[in-house]
Amino acid sequence: MGGETGVVCVSTPVDAQAFSTSMINIIREYGFDGMDIDFEGQSISLVGGDTDFKNPTSPKVVNLISAFRTILSQFGSDFVLSMAPETLFVQGGFSSYGGPAGAYLPVIYALRNDMDYIHVQHYNTGCMLGLDGLCYSSATADFHVAMADMLLQGFPVAGGQQFPALRPDQVAIGLPATGSAAGSGFTAPAEVHKALDYIIEGQSFGGRYTLRNPSGYANFRGLMTWSINWDKASVFGFSNPHRAYIDGLDRSPLLRQDSTVLNQKIEASIFPNPIKDNILSLSLKGMSSNVDFRFQAFTLNGISVLNEVRTQTGSLEHMFDVSILKMGLYFYTISFGNQKIQGKFIKQ
Repeated sequence: MGGETGVVCVSTPVDAQAFSTSMINIIREYGFDGMDIDFEGQSISLVGGDTDFKNPTSPKVVNLISAFRTILSQFGSDFVLSMAPETLFVQGGFSSYGGPAGAYLPVIYALRNDMDYIHVQHYNTGCMLGLDGLCYSSATADFHVAMADMLLQGFPVAGGQQFPALRPDQVAIGLPATGSAAGSGFTAPAEVHKALDYIIEGQSFGGRYTLRNPSGYANFRGLMTWSINWDKASVFGFSNPHRAYIDGLDRSPLLRQDSTVLNQKIEASIFPNPIKDNILSLSLKGMSSNVDFRFQAFTLNGISVLNEVRTQTGSLEHMFDVSILKMGLYFYTISFGNQKIQGKFIKQ
């Protein structure tokens, strides 16, 4: 709810009651499984003298928090709560607290135990200060790392009270799908992946900003985009490369499965890796016999270059001809039933 032109002001208890009642009715009527808070502009601001994000006094903040708590009380723990504020309303509170600057901080703090994730808009923003006191321009890997680290580490609000860190699984990055989707902030996928490698795995790209946790944040939530319509307009120039990157994250190995599928501890390994000839060997340990699986390989741009269905038999090893692949890094997925294993390999 909200957005650039969707100004909603919840300034009084009467407003809070009307807003919460309306939202509850809409959620129930259409069966929504959550809500995303994207209040911008005049929808949310701090009044003079309101200096404590833990105990706010600004009417637009206090009544908004009350309304959201009323809405959340009507739904179960699986109801999704997300937020998509602009940088000024969150990280802007590092240098100044008042008016729009930092105005989201009391809302985030009050709802932190109910919030599933926050994806601050890393677009339509100017230069922003990081924890190191340096100003970073949008559309750069440094900017994405610095802004994410502020939420992952917490920061002093206007040089005073410490805003506490959020869990890594609560923090994501908001990005425009194309250059036309926002006034600024569009970042090439390769630049985004540099930032994510650093945030998630601690793999520095040699930028100006130094991550406070050198090992990274393995449970970092991921990416949000404005919007799926803009992504479609760009022939999926956002989702294809980022889907391939996310699928290729090495989490030893990352295994996703539906609760209806029997739990199988399956170890997948590709060898040799790097591949120096034209044969890729895949070993699947722990997979039951006579199970069909799909092996797919993708370029960095998300283009599928290999897609084969095999059946697991008594042999644990499967071989694939990769002679058509050029030298470089590839992501792979192994899918069977509702389970998926992802990883990376290099063709030399």
